[in-house]
Amino acid sequence: MPSRAPLSPTTPELNAMHPLSSQQVAMIGERQQHVNDFIDDPSRLLAIVGPCALTDNPERLAAEAATLAAMGALIRACGYKPRSDEKNWGGMETTPHEVGQAHRITTDLAGTYGNVAMEFGYQEHADRYEDRTTLAWLGARSANNLELLRAIANRRNLPLAIKNGEDGDIEATLKRVDLVTQIRGGVGGAAILLYRGGKNALNPHDWERQYQRAHELTDGRMIVDTAGMRHDATQQRA
Repeated sequence: MPSRAPLSPTTPELNAMHPLSSQQVAMIGERQQHVNDFIDDPSRLLAIVGPCALTDNPERLAAEAATLAAMGALIRACGYKPRSDEKNWGGMETTPHEVGQAHRITTDLAGTYGNVAMEFGYQEHADRYEDRTTLAWLGARSANNLELLRAIANRRNLPLAIKNGEDGDIEATLKRVDLVTQIRGGVGGAAILLYRGGKNALNPHDWERQYQRAHELTDGRMIVDTAGMRHDATQQRA
């Protein structure tokens, strides 16, 4: 399995095949600001809903995106999905004959509904989807990738969520959130913690305790990855 999506077709080639109009670009920009407004007000709920990785089912995805847009929610549309085990499928972009289709589906969803959210796995991937994404995030396996963090921070209008690492530590992640804010000079897209649990939250009690701590340290300005609740609900506290 490739460790990243192939760079051919190139980003300019894909953009020529699946262009966005100036009106669509403006609409996506408005939706990015809408996401910023939600992030800045912890009393409001921002929902990101969808499959782990994008699949070649454009009609169903369009229907889901339309429903979510009407609710003010974002659709999760990760054409590239890093895995802990690189032998596992990494998304449509890692399947050569599906690279163009992944870009087309993403462009159609972004240009029509303006509510695409996705994980950025590496810098060239961000180059490809920056203007089609309403909210981006960095995954737990990118927690120490400061080069990628800085590259995306310089996309100043793009709201960015940053997952804590697999160990569950949030202090280092909050420093990276602050770094993005500093690079952007406190203007443009907001940066926020995406809390996903970790090795220090392997039972319900510890997960709740770590979540409450994250909530307190961020004054509620955080997103919770419920898929990160990786524990057995019947497991007792150690």
